[in-house]
Amino acid sequence: MKIQQAVDEFLLGKRADGRAAQTIKWYTSVLGMFARAHVEGEIEQISARDMRQYIVMLRDRADRYVDAPQRPTQAGKLARETIRGHVTALHSFWAWCGREYSITNPMSNIGRPPRS
Repeated sequence: MKIQQAVDEFLLGKRADGRAAQTIKWYTSVLGMFARAHVEGEIEQISARDMRQYIVMLRDRADRYVDAPQRPTQAGKLARETIRGHVTALHSFWAWCGREYSITNPMSNIGRPPRS
């Protein structure tokens, strides 16, 4: 299954669970960014290394608000809490994929950054 298809199913599940509209919007933004970075990826092929490389890419980004509807792109690194939010969303998504599709969770050995 393609990552974007799995993200769409995850979002449908969150809506069915009654999550707030702002929560769905946040997941859509964060997971959409991940799906665009792995547009041809299949969920079964994503490894812990792929996830670590993605997180490092987030840390190394030179711009904020890229493709974000709320603000224009700005120079500067992502805030520590923003990266923490991405990692949290990815943990939730991959745990759900593991349960829903019986796949290995590539985030299972990846910790969450400490709170600021």
